[in-house]
Amino acid sequence: MSRQSGDNAPDFAARAVELKARAEEHRLRAETTIDDAWRTIHYAAAESYDNLASDMEKVVQRLASIDRAIARAEAKIPARPHPKSDRE
Repeated sequence: MSRQSGDNAPDFAARAVELKARAEEHRLRAETTIDDAWRTIHYAAAESYDNLASDMEKVVQRLASIDRAIARAEAKIPARPHPKSDRE
């Protein structure tokens, strides 16, 4: 069964967008600070958030690939009538 939109799965795509926004915030802070140490910290944070966002995007792509594979497999399964129980 493929995941449904109403399930409790995390929204990795939305999370990736949030992480990219945080990366951009840190880049802006790095560009506006006059302290070299803080600039280094902010650029490192921006790079870390970008890497996390990239990993999240890979998760989204992999989950989509799994969903497609499941759908293809389910389509190949022939519909079978429900077996009668011994009590009937």
